[in-house]
Formats: sequence, C-alpha cells, structure tokens
Amino acid sequence: MSGSYRKAEGLIREFYGDSPNFKSVRQQVIRQGKKILKEEKDQIDQELTRALRQEEDGLTQEADSGIVYLEVDGTDIHLQHKEKS
Repeated sequence: MSGSYRKAEGLIREFYGDSPNFKSVRQQVIRQGKKILKEEKDQIDQELTRALRQEEDGLTQEADSGIVYLEVDGTDIHLQHKEKS
C-alpha cells in the first residue's frame, strides 16, 4: 500500500469499521521495516560467509595439490635506480 499513514488509517477504518490512529500505523510500519532490514542483512551475511568458505576451501584444495603458481614480471626492484653493470 502506498500513500500517507492517514490514508492507511482511513482504509483500515473503511474495511474493518475501526482502526488504530495514523501514529500507530506509522510505528507498526517502522517496526516492520526494521525487521525486514535485519532479515536482509542477516541473509547477506550468511551468503557472504558461505562464499568466503567456498573460496577458502578452493584455496586449501589448490595448496594441497602441491602446485604453486607464481607470477613475476622480471623487474628487479633493487636495480631500477642504479646503473646497470
């Protein structure tokens, strides 16, 4: 439902014959919104933890295989600013 809290109050009164005041409707919306945000945050945290565990497991399996990949660019840092002999 979209619109103002007073409009929500009016619609509830129309359907049920009585309703909480608009301030009560607003408070309930805020409580429900906080609950939804917490659930979404918890779900994101769970997904992130699961992804990090999978990454860690993959790295552990690679390390256990005995193969090491090393990337080098061939630049000797110590000789960059000295004359080459």
